[in-house]
Amino acid sequence: MRVGVFGIWHLGAVTAACLAHLGFRVTGVEANAARLASLKSGVPPLYEPGLAELMDREIAAGRLHFVADPAAAAGDADVVILAEDVPVNDADEPDVSGLLETARAIAPHLRAGTTLIVMSQVPVGTCALLQRTVSEAHPGVEIHVAYCPENLRLGAAIERFLHPDMVIIGADTPAARSRVETLYSGTQAPKVIMDIRSAEMTKHALNVLLATAISFGNEVGMLCERLGIDAVRVTEAIRLDRRIGFGLPLLPGPPFSGGTLARDLQVLRRLASARSVAMPLLEGVLAVNERQKMLALDRLQEALGDLAGARVAVLGLTYKPGTSTVRRSLAVELIRTLAVRGASVAAYDPKADLSEATALPPFVRAPDPVAAARGADAVVIMTDWPEFRALDLHALRAAMRGNVLIDTRNMLDADTAAATAFSYYGIGRRS
Repeated sequence: MRVGVFGIWHLGAVTAACLAHLGFRVTGVEANAARLASLKSGVPPLYEPGLAELMDREIAAGRLHFVADPAAAAGDADVVILAEDVPVNDADEPDVSGLLETARAIAPHLRAGTTLIVMSQVPVGTCALLQRTVSEAHPGVEIHVAYCPENLRLGAAIERFLHPDMVIIGADTPAARSRVETLYSGTQAPKVIMDIRSAEMTKHALNVLLATAISFGNEVGMLCERLGIDAVRVTEAIRLDRRIGFGLPLLPGPPFSGGTLARDLQVLRRLASARSVAMPLLEGVLAVNERQKMLALDRLQEALGDLAGARVAVLGLTYKPGTSTVRRSLAVELIRTLAVRGASVAAYDPKADLSEATALPPFVRAPDPVAAARGADAVVIMTDWPEFRALDLHALRAAMRGNVLIDTRNMLDADTAAATAFSYYGIGRRS
């Protein structure tokens, strides 16, 4: 089966490489000449563990190709996958116009019986809109549409694709269902079959549940902190209950960010409002998350007072570990606010790609954590890169002017930090 993939960023690159690994002939489409050259040489558009190596192997095996011509990829494919990154505005509202433009452009080149699989994160009703768009652009030719929502995780995307917990297949025709089942026949996960609108809603509900767990963990953390209780221990115990499990992000710490979870919250809010359905829980989840965004700044002000003239070291720039993207990063927003308040910042991150960011705030990028901490009044851990668990606290403390250590990810042992003469601030823990 021949597969065309449109949207070669994180989702598209991982999908293309993994499907080639599963034995399909895959063609990815990239119009930008420089990015196309990189892809052809096995360089992915962003860092994802194992992705470059996987792309290299599949390109060498002749199963993975990249082209600039969308007509060639669409016209040759049995299955066309839309994996474009759907942008959101400042209010986390998705814009699917780019996805519709892609569908409109490739529609005349699709052969009768082609299955169009949407993997992009889209609002309920988008697949029906795409079906109409394709039909209008290529009337009289039957195209099957299916929705198979991505469930990847930055930093563990290949494992999640090849060994998912489940595969959701939203299909309204037997032909579409059969094609998607064939596509995932190499994975052993259960296949959950439903209609397209139900599949679209499942993705929303899943992400909103994760967002709710994060906000609940932060609510518990706030109360525990005021009572002198360690919320990390409390939530660890809760997740041992088999009805909950350690996969649920029920931990005190920073808010959810990156746009993925917030996007689905906003979609459900809009759907509920249009149908006069009250959803107070969603409002609470968002309110807690907004409050939590100021957490690191509040801790810095509590520890240092006036931030004008302060020197701050930020460890971690990406919004989560295992990726190079800094889009919608809390660390970048913290640095922006610190600059406005008159503080200077040095930052370290092992993988951050700053070339994709626009209008970055002023800061010095340091080559390692100790260099970032040199002369600093405070160090703030913003991203839970595994290497930060093994920080040389003695060297860090010796390099600093002050002694404040703010651990927004609760990565370090508080007693060890205190023994190194740090004034340690965790989240939901006794300071």
